[in-house]
Amino acid sequence: MLSVAKKNGKEYRNISFAVGNALDSRLPNEEYDIILDRALIHHIADLKSCLEEAFRLLVRAKL
Repeated sequence: MLSVAKKNGKEYRNISFAVGNALDSRLPNEEYDIILDRALIHHIADLKSCLEEAFRLLVRAKL
């Protein structure tokens, strides 16, 4: 799946892909505009922790 995503996104310079632990990514806070957990959610036993980790990574909207 990752290889297909990389192939489809190769023309875009502002897209990056990462493989890691969905509960502890070790990525910086509030750094990303979008996070896609495709084909992951139904495999996670602790969904709340997974979503909290994803939320931690997202840039906060400034109104």
